[in-house]
Amino acid sequence: MGKCKLKIVSMVLTVIIVFSLFPATVALAGTRASGTCGSNLNWTLSDTGTLTISGSGNMDNWISESRVPWREYRSSIKSVVFSGNITSIGKYSFFQCSNLTSIKIPESVTLIDKFAFKECTNLKSVNIPSGVTAINASVFYQCSSLTNITIPSNVTMIGSSAFEYCTNLNNITIPSKVTEIGSYAFSNCNSFTNITIPSGVVTIYQSIFNNCKNLKTVSIPNSVTSMGYYVFTGCESLTDIYFAGTREKFTKFLCYSSIDKSVNIHYGSTAPVSITTQPKDYSGAVGSAASFSVTASGTGLSYQWQVYSNGVWSNSNATGSNTNKISFNVTNSHNGKKYRCVVTDKNGQKVTSNAASITVVASSITITKQPSNYTGGVGNTASFSVTAQGTGLSYIWQVYSNGAWRNSGATGAKTSKISFKVSNDHNGMKYRCVIKDANGQKVVTDVVSVKVVAAPSITRQPSDYSGSVGSQASFSIAASGSGLTYQWQMYTNGAWKNSGATGAKTSKITFNVTNSHSGMKYRCIVKDSYGQKVVSNTAVVRVI
Repeated sequence: MGKCKLKIVSMVLTVIIVFSLFPATVALAGTRASGTCGSNLNWTLSDTGTLTISGSGNMDNWISESRVPWREYRSSIKSVVFSGNITSIGKYSFFQCSNLTSIKIPESVTLIDKFAFKECTNLKSVNIPSGVTAINASVFYQCSSLTNITIPSNVTMIGSSAFEYCTNLNNITIPSKVTEIGSYAFSNCNSFTNITIPSGVVTIYQSIFNNCKNLKTVSIPNSVTSMGYYVFTGCESLTDIYFAGTREKFTKFLCYSSIDKSVNIHYGSTAPVSITTQPKDYSGAVGSAASFSVTASGTGLSYQWQVYSNGVWSNSNATGSNTNKISFNVTNSHNGKKYRCVVTDKNGQKVTSNAASITVVASSITITKQPSNYTGGVGNTASFSVTAQGTGLSYIWQVYSNGAWRNSGATGAKTSKISFKVSNDHNGMKYRCVIKDANGQKVVTDVVSVKVVAAPSITRQPSDYSGSVGSQASFSIAASGSGLTYQWQMYTNGAWKNSGATGAKTSKITFNVTNSHSGMKYRCIVKDSYGQKVVSNTAVVRVI
């Protein structure tokens, strides 16, 4: 009996040891594996390839990629979801997760440690939280599909090889607080064309821009006091370097940095144009108002937004496409489209922003009837209306004025129908309605406009008629306008009343003269299809 108990205890201990050595275990149905990845962090991998990391605190820092608990499943990981208050991304966390295409790091993260995304060859976009202050060595090394990344303004250090071999990374903005950029940080980044080194950087380390084959212009601050070897080796497109210091100071760098003699070096100057804030991706429902913006430094700047569609970049004609902010209402056709801005300074030098993309998501608001354009005359009542479905809907009509959308104060501006009296000032004005539901989701209607048409005008007035009793009198006019109607009137017994004579509803009226017509006055009221009217001069009958 004692021996039996001893065997059972021994078996239990064996199981405990096995589980402690191999924390990744097959779990519930729908879950491929699970385990721990920090003192207070757990992870699960679903059958569909979603890695969920939940809990609070720092992720573990593994000493090599072979120690990462989900290492044997990394080619199966397609997406990562964070839940809780996670404060760091550990070393080697997502090393060689070759099918991971995008990741949204939570705002609670303050540290992304070494090699975290190394060789994630299909990773295209990453958001880095604003609390992160350092991007350590080799974090995005060989993320060859990475095209879009925004470095937070609080980052002060970019480690060695941090973006090395990110061959598709577009123009990148280095935040102004960065004081250290490690060697090879942007080596073999073949896609961006311009770079500005912040004024706090003192040392430009070895091979930072080595083999950046499309790099054209570089701006270097006067704060730089030393430059390592091979900084610009293989930069075959480099044409201009702007150095804020003196020729004498920069000459000391030339023997180390492999700058081709054909490169123009501008002393006491900074690059004429650079982008300081990149556009960000947009997600929204059909009908929502999407916008992208960019800020840039330089003199006499002009902007041109472009859209990537069917494999080609072409100029956009959306609202604001020639300003630093473009905006438009989202349709299903926008899903997956990319936008970028080409900024040009007064000397014709250009810089291109990162590309930002649109993701169309499902909406709880459906517009079933869009407003229609209004055409009418001065003094008429114009109205726009919208019909929508949703819960707890609220409405606010907006008018586009002086280059911006502002809330209207017209009658019904907070209902589904707005109306107002038309004046000449309304001609060409644009209107739209912003609709929100009880959950704060919103959509924006199509933009509609007001067209004010000119009132009809009389180009030939009627003339007085003189004739004897029995003769045939006639008055006629000529007028211009749209959809004109006519009504001749005669003045009798102190009032104007409609005539019933032949042609009284045409441009020419005729009647046989009697003694009663002597001194009688006639006029014609002309109306157009929009209700606008004009009254002719008065013509008189004289019986002779």
